[in-house]
Amino acid sequence: MYLIDKQCGQIQISNSNGNMSVSNSGTIQSQTEQIQISNHGGSLGLSNLGSITAAEQIQVANDGDCDSGSCATTIVNSGSIAGSTLAIQSGAGNLQITGTGSLSAGPGQIQLNSQSGSISAIQGGVSGTVTGDAGTSFLLATTKTGLNFGDISAGNGSVTVVAGTGTLSVSNGATIAANEGNITLQDLNGSSGNIAIGQGARIAANTHSSSTGLGNVYVSTGAMPASAGWVQGTAPAGVSVHSERGGQVYFGSLGITTSGKGITLNAKGSDIVFNALPGTSISLQSGVNITADPPAPAGPGGASPAAVILLPSVQAGAGRGARPL
Repeated sequence: MYLIDKQCGQIQISNSNGNMSVSNSGTIQSQTEQIQISNHGGSLGLSNLGSITAAEQIQVANDGDCDSGSCATTIVNSGSIAGSTLAIQSGAGNLQITGTGSLSAGPGQIQLNSQSGSISAIQGGVSGTVTGDAGTSFLLATTKTGLNFGDISAGNGSVTVVAGTGTLSVSNGATIAANEGNITLQDLNGSSGNIAIGQGARIAANTHSSSTGLGNVYVSTGAMPASAGWVQGTAPAGVSVHSERGGQVYFGSLGITTSGKGITLNAKGSDIVFNALPGTSISLQSGVNITADPPAPAGPGGASPAAVILLPSVQAGAGRGARPL
């Protein structure tokens, strides 16, 4: 157990063999350099009720090289963690971030990585562009702010990104990919929330078989209705829609807004569902490509991942025809 109330230059907190627990209820601050918290050979836990701040990068790394037991990385943050960039990695176990606090990288990136496990990150607020790769499923949610995110992938499960309010933004050129899962983008503010998918972004969910009920893409402000409430609607001018093998594109009763050319929506055996409520908007910029159920890579297919409910109206792994959120 490490109890810290410290201000200095570069700060390194490390453990070389076994489980590690770090607790902060005061201030950890590097006014000129970076903060590194690292563990080798077991689980890593970080509890923060205070402030962890660095002028440069904050890195939390658990290499996961353990012979037995859990190699998970667990962060309970009800304070603030802020640096020029944040890099949080779990080498061989799940990465879980909970609490009512905030993660901030200003204009920089927040990088989340779990090489073989899942990622579940829920905070009151997130500032910066979030990127990440999960071995299984990926869930990112805020309760009090919007979200901006770039490249995100789930190796064997769903990608779920939820903003509690404000705007949910997909960065220009970002790639969002879920293998053997669904992709859900949701702004919970059903009265004035916005979802903006940036220029050239690519969003793709795939599954090895139509029997899994996976490979769908859901984009919704407020609560997503059950499948009986999905509305086919009308494709905006300039949007190319390709449907096959029973896949459908639903634009919703209020539709979506688009800007520019080259927007392509492919429903190949699974569905793309847009749902915008009055006072909210869903917008796609030029060159956006969204594909539901493209051909999966060669190899054995996975089963539908178990649903993990971590917030009201936040669910990972919903299948086709089900109410995803």
